[in-house]
Amino acid sequence: MKPVHRLVMLAPWSPSEAQLQDLGYQELRRSGCDVTVLDMSTLIGSRERSRSILPGTFRMADHAEFETFVAGCDDETVFIDYLVGLDQIPPQMSHIFRILRRHKTRLMVIAAQPIPASAASTDPRTVRAVRLARWRKSSDVSAWARLAAVKTIALARRERLLYPLPDRVFSTRSDTLDLFAKRMSYPPERVVHINSLDQWRYRSYMQQRGDTPPITERIAVFLDEGASVHPDFEIMRREDRRLPHEEYGAELRGFFDEFESRTGLAVVVALHPRSDYDDPGFFGDRRAVRDSSIDLVARSSAVIIHATTAVNFAVLFDKPVMVIETAGMERVGYSVVVASVAGALGLVPVQVFKPAAVAAVEWDPSHWYRRGFPEYLDRYVRSSDAGDATVWETVSDSLRAERVWPLCP
Repeated sequence: MKPVHRLVMLAPWSPSEAQLQDLGYQELRRSGCDVTVLDMSTLIGSRERSRSILPGTFRMADHAEFETFVAGCDDETVFIDYLVGLDQIPPQMSHIFRILRRHKTRLMVIAAQPIPASAASTDPRTVRAVRLARWRKSSDVSAWARLAAVKTIALARRERLLYPLPDRVFSTRSDTLDLFAKRMSYPPERVVHINSLDQWRYRSYMQQRGDTPPITERIAVFLDEGASVHPDFEIMRREDRRLPHEEYGAELRGFFDEFESRTGLAVVVALHPRSDYDDPGFFGDRRAVRDSSIDLVARSSAVIIHATTAVNFAVLFDKPVMVIETAGMERVGYSVVVASVAGALGLVPVQVFKPAAVAAVEWDPSHWYRRGFPEYLDRYVRSSDAGDATVWETVSDSLRAERVWPLCP
């Protein structure tokens, strides 16, 4: 049988070359697939449209153009959902998915970097964070209206009405997958377990070094998330989740000063690939490095995070991890995500805005809890079913195995 000959990636922005690599564009093309990327930013109301469009990427002008494109695809075309993945469909994306359902398109999800799901957690700290976030939203009429719309769409999708379910899901064994399967009554035989992207990056890094890790240095790496400057706040129309810039910077600088004084370690910032800080002193006079997260973590004595999936590198290199939470995170509801990631690691977030919490910190990283790392690895980083295969090798094998996927019932 010939392989599925065309893949169409649905992206919320025009990807850069590095992001195309993360999406599997080059790897899937090398496997023999014809790959097209559709920039859906205009359709979801994004204001980030200044980036140049690379060859193979096309920006959809409106829903009519997208529907014309979908109508012209045959049944061997598979769409890859990079818009919502295993999350719920927000109202601004509902029309896109109704078009996909109307034309009975083949759809797949690749969840190669899952974040622990707060709704699936039974960890008491996460449950409290969720309840606090709901209480804060209780007087926000617009938040309740948005939630009602999301729940209505989810119910219709679960009942196989109006909105499609993916015909294949490629994912690690995360609780995010468990929650999606439960919400959608998703058939388990349609799930293919994979290794994460970070597992592949870790293997590539170690192979380049002859499987010899670098010498540990007296540094602690803060894995930046761009929590006050990330462009996704605009792209996904979630400005309500953006942290107040000046306040957030002041909290980080204050805590890093204390951390360095207590531990003797120099804090180095591993900048998020898509963060853009106009003020060079945002992190104080500390070194800030871009595109070097894995190497910095490998050389570090400790790692500081909020809720980034890049913590996978710390777990793979068995580095002590501290999860921190700022005051703004509690106000915008991001503390839920922080608590979820901390709970999955077996850790408790340090609330750096509370002097008593900072005073209670164990400052010797060698004493930090790491016994939760093996379970975290098995759920979020690697899959025994996938062996040593990369994400894209597993996906390519599945595409080659079936010419036309049966639609999800």
